[in-house]
Amino acid sequence: MTWKGKGATDVETAILAYLAAHPDAADNAVGVQQWWLPRRLIDASLHDVETALAAMTEQGCLTEIRLPDGSVIFASGHAKERDDG
Repeated sequence: MTWKGKGATDVETAILAYLAAHPDAADNAVGVQQWWLPRRLIDASLHDVETALAAMTEQGCLTEIRLPDGSVIFASGHAKERDDG
């Protein structure tokens, strides 16, 4: 997947760094925007975050987990393997 624009690349890198430090983290797009991104990306839009999450899920870097209420959270791509094991 080719990233469109600088924001998505920075957001993807920040998400990967956060998951490296917090491998069991899981959150929705708003939580990722508010808690996973460093201060230097405080202006990253929710659209940039959602774009990065979608692409990273497609690539297998993240797992999309649909909760019983229909909401979606994102976790490390290995989260499904941990849950199944």
